[in-house]
Amino acid sequence: MATIEFLLNGTPTRCHVPPDTSILTLLRDYLGMTGTKEGCASGDCGACTVAIKSDTAPHFVSLNACITPAHQLHGQHLLTVEAWPLTKNFTRHSVPWWSAMAASAASARPAS
Repeated sequence: MATIEFLLNGTPTRCHVPPDTSILTLLRDYLGMTGTKEGCASGDCGACTVAIKSDTAPHFVSLNACITPAHQLHGQHLLTVEAWPLTKNFTRHSVPWWSAMAASAASARPAS
């Protein structure tokens, strides 16, 4: 089991999971957070998109939780769709999370 300590939507979180656990499995199966969905299970559709930021990074970046190992969260700040109610007083321009999520959603949209 690996111990992972990180901020989850601003809350300090500590988990013990097998080393091959994905962020999606960590969120849904270990933490009961079901807002992040599995779509394609290969990182192509964007249904599992989350945002992550380290203390030294200037911005959040989006990543696919279904293919990213959970151990990469150690020491990071993770934002999920459940963070949305926490940001309701902000505009899309004032929340870095919006930028990371919007970039992923735009690339997942089918061409018209």
